[in-house]
Amino acid sequence: AKLYGFVYYEERPLLCSLLRLRNYPDARCVFVTSITIEPQILSYYLSLASDESVSEQSIRDRLLLLAVNDGSPYPLTQKIIDRPELTKQIKGWIRADRAFMRCIISTPLEETLASLLGIPLRANPSRLSCWGTKHGSRTVFKEAGIALPDGTDQKFTATEYIESILELWNRHPKHTKYVAKLNDGVSGDGNAIFRLLSDHSELSREEKLKYIEERLSNMEFVAKAETWDSFLAKLEKRGAIAEIWVDGKHATSPSSQGFITDEKEILVLSTHEQILKDGLYLGCHFPSSDAYREALATYCNKIGTVLASHGARERFAVDYVVVPPQSDEPNDKAKIYAIEINLRSGGTTHPCETARLLCKGRYCTKQGLLVAHDEKVKYYRASDNVVDEVLTKLSFEHITRIIAESESKWNSESMSGCVFYFLGALPTCGKVGMLAVGNSKEECCRLF
Repeated sequence: AKLYGFVYYEERPLLCSLLRLRNYPDARCVFVTSITIEPQILSYYLSLASDESVSEQSIRDRLLLLAVNDGSPYPLTQKIIDRPELTKQIKGWIRADRAFMRCIISTPLEETLASLLGIPLRANPSRLSCWGTKHGSRTVFKEAGIALPDGTDQKFTATEYIESILELWNRHPKHTKYVAKLNDGVSGDGNAIFRLLSDHSELSREEKLKYIEERLSNMEFVAKAETWDSFLAKLEKRGAIAEIWVDGKHATSPSSQGFITDEKEILVLSTHEQILKDGLYLGCHFPSSDAYREALATYCNKIGTVLASHGARERFAVDYVVVPPQSDEPNDKAKIYAIEINLRSGGTTHPCETARLLCKGRYCTKQGLLVAHDEKVKYYRASDNVVDEVLTKLSFEHITRIIAESESKWNSESMSGCVFYFLGALPTCGKVGMLAVGNSKEECCRLF
């Protein structure tokens, strides 16, 4: 519930679901949200999903759209479980022998709902969620032989945490910038920056520990409402780590996305350049820089192999920091550091799948590019955070009319243009998601 307009994020996968109904004429879909999706919004998505071979009506006939009419911050899955009549309606509509359930992230709640429905859950088993924590990520990177920032093991008390930071500081006495991370933080929330002296040789051990505690109490938290006291309370329940802050001139924050099949095959799905602000994910560019795209794919494969050996399945993503050469010295090479693993659908999942399905394309693993069905290479830029207060003053009819009349609207013939998602957030939050697809990086930026 920390995301602004969080409840409307449930709407985000709807367009992809409709596009899959277009591609699979015998398929059906039950799509459940907390808040009712307005008819104008559904109509917009249907217009994007239909084509000359599959009509809007055909897609609509195979979609069961349900809402629990509860915008509270409780998990949507819990809301469904708490409504037996809704579960019964879903169970009566699906074909259990052919159905499966998908979700953004798997917890015991999703596994309970799938069991109630009598269908398999296509997601990483919740018992393995530890491999997607900050500590779990570091463990996997070490097993995979991937470079990562020096850091601490997970700690569950303030005393142990401060002592582990002292050990890290002693290993890097000239390093001044560090990051504290709650074990299960998401999208930068749970992270905080703190700084230490570059020379602490004059301090006693007790003075160093006291100094570290003072610096932690004044950390720069990504989540504005977070404090050292609230951070500490979460640390004691879920654990936390600390790492040296990796930085450098022109450093970038790319990511790779992969998929683990039931046969333990690792599929590399994409690489992106992430758009971050103050540590929070705002959006992405596709593809990542050709300077390290191949390396990211290789790392993704290695990390996926380790995850698969521990039993992980389905989607995962890996965040990195890339520091380009900082001098003209021949031995000064770009350095790639793995930062964390997400064992779930993430911010890049929706634009990746939407662009591929809209273009009826495929991801070319060798080149790391998206190739449309007409064999043209496609590029895209996406953001979940297009925010403007003026948008709250527009009706759905006005918004959809503006989109329809825009020169940047989606063109199914050229397979380029802009599409929008979680439109339901516009009236209350003035916020919308946007995906711009083009034939070059420059065209994407112009459309965006």
